[in-house]
Amino acid sequence: MSEKTSAVESTGPVLSLAPLFEDPRMRLLSRIALPFAAVLSALPLLPATAATAVPREAHLADVIQLTHGGQNAEAYWSPDGRQLIFQSTRPPYACDQIFRLPADGSGTPALISTGKGRTTCSYFTPDGSRVLFSSTHAAGDACPPPPDRSQGYVWAVYPSYEIWTAKPDGSDLQRLTDNSAYDAETTVCPKDGSLIFTSDRDGDLELYRMDADGKNVKRLTHAPGYDGGAYFSPTASRSSGAPRGQRVRSSTITRSSWRGAWYGRASSRSGSPTPTAARRAS
Repeated sequence: MSEKTSAVESTGPVLSLAPLFEDPRMRLLSRIALPFAAVLSALPLLPATAATAVPREAHLADVIQLTHGGQNAEAYWSPDGRQLIFQSTRPPYACDQIFRLPADGSGTPALISTGKGRTTCSYFTPDGSRVLFSSTHAAGDACPPPPDRSQGYVWAVYPSYEIWTAKPDGSDLQRLTDNSAYDAETTVCPKDGSLIFTSDRDGDLELYRMDADGKNVKRLTHAPGYDGGAYFSPTASRSSGAPRGQRVRSSTITRSSWRGAWYGRASSRSGSPTPTAARRAS
């Protein structure tokens, strides 16, 4: 995806997504990348009998709505493809909390986070034994003030966002970062379990890598501008995702912020279905 542009609002630093689609090349890239975000290639397709037709989804078939009510976004698969972890604003919570939901949409979303502060950027570890997310709850129980979106969508870069890990049921909560900086957008290396995340601890939004216990933090990017939304490749042999296309040591980071809350089949030109999850706030 393209680079986010920083802005300053009364509530603190924010990221504006308005420039994303001004460049025709970026619009084309988004059309290609969106249906394939958060893909788990080994996930079996859900039964077609549960699917519904959604006319506005020109590139998806067998679409199944998984959430009903509230604001739901940024969903990720568990390693076995049976669960989704996502953020949601729904009663009785005034702002985003982290929930877990069966991937077929059955059952009621189960709260993972504390129910305090605001949370974002949840993710399963490769073995499914733990989850990661960022939360402001250590700075206070109340939701931080929202950014001014009168000029378009912006993403608040709260300095109270810290990275936490817990078991999938929310127990054994452990804090991994502790500073007055934005720490979020965490994903996990499938080989060694190390974490890659975005932080502005050095004044700019850069990528960092640390051990699973939060130790041995190392900065990976150094050029001005937003670096974030990073993923390890399945083999962890490369990393890409810095918007300038720069390499980050021996691991390439794939950037994408479009994550799943609907499930369907993305059909290729040959007509072959591909399992996919595409972001859709509902």
